Amino acid sequence: MSYSNMMKLYSAWSFALALVMIIFLFFAYFSMPEERGEAIYAMCVALFHMIYGIWFFKGKDSPIFASRTIQGRAVFGVFLVATAAFTMLFYEAQLSENIWLDRVYYYALVVGSVELLSAAITKVALNKSGYKARPKRTPQMTFKSKNRFVFGIYLLFIGSWNLISPNTLLSFFYLPETTFSGFFGDVISLGPMHILGVQILILGSYNLLAARNNLEALVEAGMRGGSITVVFFVVLVAAGILHPITLLLPAIDFVSIVLIAIENKIERRTKLNPRPKTSR
Repeated sequence: MSYSNMMKLYSAWSFALALVMIIFLFFAYFSMPEERGEAIYAMCVALFHMIYGIWFFKGKDSPIFASRTIQGRAVFGVFLVATAAFTMLFYEAQLSENIWLDRVYYYALVVGSVELLSAAITKVALNKSGYKARPKRTPQMTFKSKNRFVFGIYLLFIGSWNLISPNTLLSFFYLPETTFSGFFGDVISLGPMHILGVQILILGSYNLLAARNNLEALVEAGMRGGSITVVFFVVLVAAGILHPITLLLPAIDFVSIVLIAIENKIERRTKLNPRPKTSR
């Protein structure tokens, strides 16, 4: 299997996983009030699986991106397998206060295994294609790339905050605290918010790669993923699931999309109506 086909297969897997998770989590949210907090955060995890599906499909023919996703999937896979291990290791200590342990365990075990396996298969396929990473001069970034570069930095900041101190972030946005204590509790307890933090960090690195290499297909993927994120938050706020202040989270993405859309419109207008050359 070629690396391009493997990227498309991973894209399809991401979309399917996201849809199944969202359907289940909406049911869990409305039928089990005591689970609503973690259900919201798990929905965000599902959202990022959908965004990954867009990125992998749009970047399926880019060996540079394929190479970076091998690293991203390996990191995410190792983190998820470690999450499953810690969940089992400290299961008894958390069981009385956390009803999401089994769900996190099975999600982390299954998805973590898929991440590692797909990364290994893509690595083999990429090597067979003859691709070799070569140091090259970084091209000057376009306006669109600079735009996504800034957004990538923003994602690294939010992802780090989300991973290290999720409850601080949640309290700022008037959201219920996660029942998973993370790395700094009595036991290591990793849940949807910590998984989301790693997803955000990896997507941030993808944005930086796309920006520094002026990868137009991935810039477009970022715009589409951002549009879905904005719609996702607007729908949840309109449904009363999220506090309106949470719209600040996708606000930077929305501004980025608008600025790039304006730039695209200017470029199209310039191509249709080129300036006449002046004679001297």
